[in-house]
Amino acid sequence: MTNLDGVMKGIKELYLDGEKVECIPVAEKGTVYHVKAVMGKEGNADD
Repeated sequence: MTNLDGVMKGIKELYLDGEKVECIPVAEKGTVYHVKAVMGKEGNADD
């Protein structure tokens, strides 16, 4: 999890296995995902 904006809630970006996604799908038991959540206010990207 990354929280560069220092916020208490809100997800600005979400990554699943290195790819930007809108949500994380339900998977079969035993499936392993690598998830990164970037906290912040939507539309407040530094890109």
